[in-house]
Amino acid sequence: MTKNHEQELLIQLKSYLEPAVKVGLYNVQTLLNRNYQCIDLEVKSQYPTELALSMRENIVTAKTQYQGAFNTNSITCFEHEDVENLLKILMGQQDEPLIFDDFGLSAFGEIVSSFQNGFTQSLGGLLNKNIHFDRPETHIITAKDTGLSPFSAKVFTLTFIVESKTGSMPVVMHFDYNAITQLLDQPLNNVNTINSIPKPNGIEEVQVKELRVPKFTPNNDTIQNADPQKNLNLIMNVPLNVSVEIGKTKHRIKDVMNFASGYVLELDKPLGAPVDIVVNGQLIARGDVVVIDENFAIRVTEVINTQVSLSND
Repeated sequence: MTKNHEQELLIQLKSYLEPAVKVGLYNVQTLLNRNYQCIDLEVKSQYPTELALSMRENIVTAKTQYQGAFNTNSITCFEHEDVENLLKILMGQQDEPLIFDDFGLSAFGEIVSSFQNGFTQSLGGLLNKNIHFDRPETHIITAKDTGLSPFSAKVFTLTFIVESKTGSMPVVMHFDYNAITQLLDQPLNNVNTINSIPKPNGIEEVQVKELRVPKFTPNNDTIQNADPQKNLNLIMNVPLNVSVEIGKTKHRIKDVMNFASGYVLELDKPLGAPVDIVVNGQLIARGDVVVIDENFAIRVTEVINTQVSLSND
């Protein structure tokens, strides 16, 4: 393979992997309730001897085994301090010391799984292929692992910076070079390349025609003359989910893991306070809890001004 041809492959791989990384990060920020951005994404090829130089003590690795069209594995590397910070956010211990034990490594695997879930789904969608993964195996590099490459053949390396309000975090992903370049036997699955995707045997090519949609103005006469009461009758039989909230509370993951039979949860509402009546997620009224024929019931004491709520929306 010539140097120019390899450079073209690397550029094409970057176009596949960059959106997949961003989807993976979106999953992580949803899990941790933090805003993360991917910057400075770069790709390169290297040999095992070069990779071995970066395998230093206290680096945290996550090995992910892929299945389906992408039958290989990746090694993702993180700085020890960055992993600790992520775990503190996950466990709600930002102001407390963290004991980085086997449980912490397992919890970090959940963060990596969240990333890999978005990463593989996005990559599979772009490639129009089925790709899934096994739960990542997390590991801390010790003195005996230092200088050892996890790959015996040429390596494809993807590096990027994860940026947040609290700082930046480098992430390095390593793949088997031959395995990942084999993914390029099909163009990206988007509108710009959809016509170049090979058609299966026996399937006729779909003819796409331009669709012209008429324009309507906001002050359309038909809308102005509509009967609101008649339209309201159309939805009067639509069922709604009515629920009652007696209170809420917030706990850290470490506290939830201690839940057992007999555990008491203290809510944020004082004794005797009215409960909330919620319809399809919207607060409608408040009331008192009563008992009717051995069943709980709610006596409405206050109806929320829904007109104000609608105008605010």
